[in-house]
Amino acid sequence: DYSEEQIDDMERMIRQSPSKWAYWKLKDPKGNPWKARWYQSEMIEGIMQGDRRIAARMGRRVGKTETMVVYCLWHAFHHRNTRLLIIAPYENQVRLIFMRLMELVADSDELRDCVKITKNPFIAEFGNGAKIMGFTGGANAGAQAGASVRGQRADFIFIDEIDYMSEEGIDAVTAIANEDPKNIGIWVSSTPTGKRSFFYKVCTDPNTGYKAYHYPSTVNPNFDDKMEGELRATMTAQGYIHEVEAEFGEETVGVFNKGAVERAMKEYNYSY
Repeated sequence: DYSEEQIDDMERMIRQSPSKWAYWKLKDPKGNPWKARWYQSEMIEGIMQGDRRIAARMGRRVGKTETMVVYCLWHAFHHRNTRLLIIAPYENQVRLIFMRLMELVADSDELRDCVKITKNPFIAEFGNGAKIMGFTGGANAGAQAGASVRGQRADFIFIDEIDYMSEEGIDAVTAIANEDPKNIGIWVSSTPTGKRSFFYKVCTDPNTGYKAYHYPSTVNPNFDDKMEGELRATMTAQGYIHEVEAEFGEETVGVFNKGAVERAMKEYNYSY
């Protein structure tokens, strides 16, 4: 038997770990305790150790959005009056994220009675004053790109499928962190499109300050020959490189070969 003091100490220890708390308080889609896969724990642990810029390049069916949502729930529940922003290019993507958030809350005895969720606007409000808010960032350039999120306050910003978002939208969202860049976190994730833009830079250049993670679909413990065959049969060769291998490869839309362009940009000694 454990004393009340020992039980309290164990609970405090569990609550300090998002992965352990999720196993204790959340359920997976099959109704089992939510168990983080090794790579999900790796990303979460990076934040817990102080990383404030995360760039996750992940393949299809790996669980990138799930990881983000679970961390958001842990953070909001354990930090009073915190403000977490979730941004995606399109409204239907934000809607799906909040649908999963609602499922996790509904299946949790700890969260069910203390979280109020609305879908217009997308807000999950916690009893401790914390809020998770969803916005569209815009996939196309223009005056409206990122307009919905301008002027918002945030303690942590989460951008899903960022490689499908316009540069203007990304600029509008990441500018929020300029208020306190050392403390306001930014977590970006996506399957790559091949564009050599913001996501490519933060995934390949350590000087941007982002901790880069790369997980192809093969890290999924359920990935097998059958799944590989199905994906190859339904995708182009370039699509497989982007969506499954999570490599940048070539841009799905463009005129020039990106590899050739990058080689041409290198400095050469043009002496004849």
